[in-house]
Amino acid sequence: MPIPPPNSRLERIHRVLYEHGQPEYQFTALLHGLRAGRAARFGDAHHLPGSVRDDLEARLGSTILPATVVSSSEDASVEKVLFSGDKPGYFEAVRSRFRDGWSSICLSSQSGCGLACTFCATGAVGLVRNLDAEEILAQALYGPWQRDRAFPVKSIAFMGMGEPLANPRIFTALDMLTHPQVGGWSPRRITVSTVGFAPRLAQLVAEHPHVTVTLSVHSPFPDQRSTLIPLQKRFPLEASVDILDRHVAATRRRVFLAYLLIDGVNDSTEHAEHLARLVKRRSRPDLFKVSVIAYNEAAGVTAPYRQPAARVIQRFVAHLRSAGVTVSRRQQFGAGIDAACGQLHADYLNTRDASHASPTPPPAVTGGDTP
Repeated sequence: MPIPPPNSRLERIHRVLYEHGQPEYQFTALLHGLRAGRAARFGDAHHLPGSVRDDLEARLGSTILPATVVSSSEDASVEKVLFSGDKPGYFEAVRSRFRDGWSSICLSSQSGCGLACTFCATGAVGLVRNLDAEEILAQALYGPWQRDRAFPVKSIAFMGMGEPLANPRIFTALDMLTHPQVGGWSPRRITVSTVGFAPRLAQLVAEHPHVTVTLSVHSPFPDQRSTLIPLQKRFPLEASVDILDRHVAATRRRVFLAYLLIDGVNDSTEHAEHLARLVKRRSRPDLFKVSVIAYNEAAGVTAPYRQPAARVIQRFVAHLRSAGVTVSRRQQFGAGIDAACGQLHADYLNTRDASHASPTPPPAVTGGDTP
């Protein structure tokens, strides 16, 4: 991918620098400061002449990337930040800090979500809009997180607001996140979580074969999965698993199958048996790992879902293991501040005509899935 990408904000910045006769290394220095967390605003780019900074601000606003912090909230191990962009609709990023001295960022790809999964608070909001690639990049390059040497960011995951593969701009975002002059992340440190947008899943594994993929399963039974994930009717689970099967055979890269356990809904022995069969039918079942997630109560979800008892979760995991399936329980953070899996919900997103120039912070900030 060329840097700056065509028709992007970065390209407009590059053009302004060119008009002012600035050498190419000035643009490179701007990108370096952005990645290091030292320059989120044009006013921070002290290597540029003041007249150039003033012109950039006059044309593009104060921030280098199109994201402004509205508010933030945190607990002992999780911080979430609410952003506004150049267009209506808010979006959030979540950072989880781990005891052994590193952190992971969970990114949003959309403001809201249009897939209407019945267990997810974001689906209750509905889709406001797709995020631009640079709004996604801005979450990953949020300055305070990039400057934190006590908990350096080691991985990023698309597990926040929205279905990543429903947004075609995800591919430009991935290009920028992995470009050595921009994000600089190894693709192996990036996870894309999807409910199975099959055509773009095939595109993802073809264009970014080293990015880790997590496919949300949640039920091995098509009829029930259609209730939980309406997109199942359009793109059946088997189609997505077949794409991943071919991907695994070609790359020998492990993929993950996320399974959200809901009390009395999908936590039976029969569910575990059929999930195990789904995995064991693969050409390389050893490279399919099931990640079991306990359901978190979420604002806006009208279905009477609850988290299973600990013994039920343990029994489900044990059954998968006894069937020869590689399985783990996902460690979760942030439930106390609505930042755990499936809890991202914001009533303010329903105000779709809200002014993006002067956003009104909501009474309570909420968060998204943690990686």
